[in-house]
Amino acid sequence: MKVALLCVGSELTAGAISETNSSILSSKLENYGHEIETIIVVPDDLAVISAQVQYLCEYYDYIFVSGGLGNTFDDITREAVSNFTKLPLEKNLDLPEKMAYTIKGSQVFQNKVGLAPGLIVNFNDKKIILLPGVPAEFDYLLGEILEKLFLETKDSLYIYFYHLLLRFERSVEKQLPPELLNDYEVLLTILGLDSEVLLILKTNSDKKARYWDKRLKEIFRDSLYYSGVTRSNFETEIYKILKKKNQTLSVAESCTGGLLSSRLAAVKGISSVYLGTIVTYSSDSKKKLCGFSGDPVSPEAALSIARASKEIFQSDWSIGVVCYAGPEGDRVGQSYISIVGDKAYSFEKVFKGDRRFIQKRTSSFALANFLGVISKV
Repeated sequence: MKVALLCVGSELTAGAISETNSSILSSKLENYGHEIETIIVVPDDLAVISAQVQYLCEYYDYIFVSGGLGNTFDDITREAVSNFTKLPLEKNLDLPEKMAYTIKGSQVFQNKVGLAPGLIVNFNDKKIILLPGVPAEFDYLLGEILEKLFLETKDSLYIYFYHLLLRFERSVEKQLPPELLNDYEVLLTILGLDSEVLLILKTNSDKKARYWDKRLKEIFRDSLYYSGVTRSNFETEIYKILKKKNQTLSVAESCTGGLLSSRLAAVKGISSVYLGTIVTYSSDSKKKLCGFSGDPVSPEAALSIARASKEIFQSDWSIGVVCYAGPEGDRVGQSYISIVGDKAYSFEKVFKGDRRFIQKRTSSFALANFLGVISKV
């Protein structure tokens, strides 16, 4: 069974917003043993949408279409699919304006998060699934629709994820056995992410899945911080470890301005271990809150704000983050991390890029090193 995703929206092709629904769909499909084979992004253009739906119907069994189901003039996905399939639009829902129309014969799924419903259109043994582009609505309706679609058609695709802490792609690749890379029954993907490498193993063979899962865990046991049939991240694994040890964490941020803390706050249940954050963005705030008046981007600054946060919140652990995000100056990208528990740990790294890139990488670097520390003590 082959799956494709068509993302509709001129805001996507113009780069005004980032496309995120592919990640949502990919994650949910894994639960049913399926994966996306093709992702296409198109503008709000009737002819282009119709042409791409036609193309995808030639090669794929399930075509998910995201976006273009609203009430404005440029929401034309229903019309485009109707034009291609020659199935007329019918007004049969008690919804505003264009949302009241469905495609003849389609299955309708109520949207409890928004307004635009989800539709499944059966066409020449293919299924065209229309979903709103708003991620929260897309996510909700997927849960309803996938259960209906794949309840009796779950494929025997085994997918395993291996998160390797503070590693680089090239060094990981050198450790991979040649027989794994040459195994035609196994597909291995290696992804270099922020302060980690993600390996994804896919196979239809239960025997190969169990064999290579065991081998990869052995090969990368020194840097493997998570493995399983779903993805994970630094924040989630930090929460698990702190919860198990009955320990708490506080944070002090400067250049990242709360970014690191927002990542922690996204984890369900984190309030039982994460106590709070101080943001000492300016030199003056570092002096007032932490009593530090030295170089604001230095190991000493990171240590000072970490200790201040630990004292304020009375936490078992604290992370202090300072960096020079630029865009001007000789030290752009210079980052210092301090982790304070029963003893202090210091880390530093230089990142190249714009402000947002440096801030994101620095927050990941801090979380990765904190995870590494608490995993070993």
